[in-house]
Amino acid sequence: METIEITVCPDRLNWPLRQVWVGALSSADFTVRGVPSFLDGLRIIFTVPPEVGEDTAPVYEAVGTKNADGTWHVYAPPFTFPRPGVNLAYNILADDTNGNPRWLGSGVLEVRDCPADGGATPPPVVPRDTYIRNPLTGKYHLLTASVDEDGNLTINLADEGIDR
Repeated sequence: METIEITVCPDRLNWPLRQVWVGALSSADFTVRGVPSFLDGLRIIFTVPPEVGEDTAPVYEAVGTKNADGTWHVYAPPFTFPRPGVNLAYNILADDTNGNPRWLGSGVLEVRDCPADGGATPPPVVPRDTYIRNPLTGKYHLLTASVDEDGNLTINLADEGIDR
């Protein structure tokens, strides 16, 4: 699969990162190069156009995974780009060894109208109707997850399995 390649230059933060074009309600895959090896927790922050009547522009964050070759893969799901807009911005951040965020640059984002027709609503923690198969019994057990008011995640696997 092709990705949108972005190369950061930490010693030249005044240089803009490459301009990125994506489709409204379309997912996007990014490969980020040039990130210093001591940084962790890379993420791309996208600013999208506000809806009519909103005072501030919504901000969406897509978290990266470090590859063996030192590059980072970042997947931005469709809800990251809910509507078209031009002259928007994206920023790349990562955490230093002390856990402090470090800015690695910004670039221009353009979200084009497109027929992708993805979903603008973020999915729940675990999608509804997620089943795990027990290889011993051949039955499927419903997996549910919930988050309490403190942000603690609780996972439950149904005791009773069903046949599919």
